[in-house]
Amino acid sequence: MLGSNQVNYARISSSRPNTPINSYAGPNSDNIYLNHTIFSSSKLTLLSFFDTKTVLPLRSVCKEFNIGIAEQPWRDTKTKITNKKRVKDWKKCFPNARALNADRDGIYTIDQLVDEDFVHFTNLEWLNISHNLSFGDIAFTYLTNIHTLIMINCNQERITDKAFSNLPYIHTLIMDTCDQNTLTDIAFSNLGSLRVLSMNYCIQCRITNNAFSYLKNLTTLHIDGCIQNSITREIFKHLNRIETISMKYVNYNNKW
Repeated sequence: MLGSNQVNYARISSSRPNTPINSYAGPNSDNIYLNHTIFSSSKLTLLSFFDTKTVLPLRSVCKEFNIGIAEQPWRDTKTKITNKKRVKDWKKCFPNARALNADRDGIYTIDQLVDEDFVHFTNLEWLNISHNLSFGDIAFTYLTNIHTLIMINCNQERITDKAFSNLPYIHTLIMDTCDQNTLTDIAFSNLGSLRVLSMNYCIQCRITNNAFSYLKNLTTLHIDGCIQNSITREIFKHLNRIETISMKYVNYNNKW
């Protein structure tokens, strides 16, 4: 018996005995039929050559593939969904997607993501929400499956210490230039699985020597430009697995 992703070449050959399987299918060739049959029989294994942007025309032209496309666990991190009005359409097309790039860098004339939009992100493992300024702590409650979260330049007072309290699988958090003064040491108290933390130029964050005491598995730390914070050796004493530290343009305490 053939596996679910195998092609029944015998059946195909019997239906088109004069058509070689490996021949080129030109625009007027009978091999268009053969390619179509192989594509269907292999249950869209060719989708690995597409991303969510290039597969959209395929959905329009070949509607019989829509179910298969919807079932794919898309991990497209490059295609940007920059308009919050398109989030629902994106979710409808790719309900099993595992990644979404919603970075608004350089695109400031469109609506920003708000808390309610994050209900569509419950399956995501990778999310970039950089340069969005209209969401708060509630948004993070929908990200319980997240592994990588990128939120560069998300400056707002609606993000507090509670934001990161229920992200059990997160291992990478990039929050450069998130310059809110609402974050304190306990912001990271529930991020025991975190391995990479970047908070470059978070000048106003009230980080002290106890800030990273909960990050037992952290291997990479970037705190460049945190000039408001006086850094001492104490801040690193709990980072037993640390491998890389970058701290350019910071204030060093005289106890260093």
